[in-house]
Amino acid sequence: MEQKIRVHSFQEAKTYAALGQKVVENFSSQLGIGGDLETIESINADHRDMTKFSDKEDEGYRAVRGVLQTCIRTLPAQSRPSVAAPTEVDIVNSRMTEPEPILDENEQRQVQRFSSDYVTPLQDIPERHPGTCEWILRNKDFNSWIDGPSTALWISGPPGMGKTVIAKFLLEHFEKSTPSRKTVHFFFSDRDGTRRSPIAFLKAAIHQFIRHSARLFKEHVKPRIASFGDTVYESPALLWDIFFDMTQDPTLGPLVCVLDALDECDPKSWQDLIRRIGAHFSPSAESQGTKSSQQFKFVITSRPYDDINIHFSHFSVLRLQAENEDRRINQDITLFVENEVSRLAERRKYSPGLKTMVQGALIAGADGMFLWVHLMLEILSKTPVTRVSEQLRTLPQGIDPLYNRILDEIPKESMDTVKVILKWVVFAVRPLTLDELSMAVETFKH
Repeated sequence: MEQKIRVHSFQEAKTYAALGQKVVENFSSQLGIGGDLETIESINADHRDMTKFSDKEDEGYRAVRGVLQTCIRTLPAQSRPSVAAPTEVDIVNSRMTEPEPILDENEQRQVQRFSSDYVTPLQDIPERHPGTCEWILRNKDFNSWIDGPSTALWISGPPGMGKTVIAKFLLEHFEKSTPSRKTVHFFFSDRDGTRRSPIAFLKAAIHQFIRHSARLFKEHVKPRIASFGDTVYESPALLWDIFFDMTQDPTLGPLVCVLDALDECDPKSWQDLIRRIGAHFSPSAESQGTKSSQQFKFVITSRPYDDINIHFSHFSVLRLQAENEDRRINQDITLFVENEVSRLAERRKYSPGLKTMVQGALIAGADGMFLWVHLMLEILSKTPVTRVSEQLRTLPQGIDPLYNRILDEIPKESMDTVKVILKWVVFAVRPLTLDELSMAVETFKH
């Protein structure tokens, strides 16, 4: 039985600048068989660029792809090549060979609306002292999590014990130990109104995902913007959908998300955050159509509040209780104190005996709190050498008494100014710069 072959011919629409004419003229780029057997279409490019497509949204690419899809659909079933369904590995390998798409100006503006300053808070965290924090890498709960299936790890610990420094250490460890592992991070802060909501976390995480691969914007964000418009940027439901879709995208590969200070998240919102993360990693997630990527890990730090513990207890979330690691924390504090007091003693010209006395007093009084040691070092750095022994004899026990000591040492003539400063610091929507705070205080005085 005779079958007629249909032909679709593509022509260059633009002249080649170097020649001043088309390389292949229209009459040469078609068979000329006429009738309905040949379709002729132009691609808006010259001969050199007509098959160079910027991305999958390129008009020329879409035209060629559409024709190929039509050809395949119209083939008789018995004539179609028998090809096994692509595996996830095939998809990843295929995408890895594709060049990263280039975002146009409008798309870049859309991406920028997810952006926030999530880098500065990370840079502001003090650097750990060599040898500290490393105990966590040997912790059995941590290793069960890192070696096990995809799930979340909750690291709990009391205030002042250095959870944020640990979070930064883990982030750097993941990046250095496995370069192929992608990381995203967010540090909640109850002192900064721009870093208190789950929406702020989600937008920052999505922005970091897109920095890893612009393709994620094309595939997971752009279609939603087309459907929902600007609602995408402020809708928790849509942002969570985008977030989890991206974490399951095989092109990202191994992924770790580090989320610090959950207890400083907006109290009205953190319950929903725990519920969504917990449900995503729960054993029933797959049966409910919420399959978790086996390469996605989540680290969360917070204080060991009962409410947070109760909410986490409903889900398959591993817990590392840093509050039970007194020996490890105290070893870290000892290292920290010995290093810092050595520097202080050299700067303030302490005698060997006084240096030893200060080290012993701070190690004994720390009670697992780096913050307490840090504040005491600040006080001692301004204390005359002749009064250091007196300070050590009346060391405040705990953070609150230490804050009271600091307030008690404010000169009476400065108290009114300090009260004004504290009011501005407490009620400001975000942390103020020194220049802004200075201007506010001067304005208040006048």
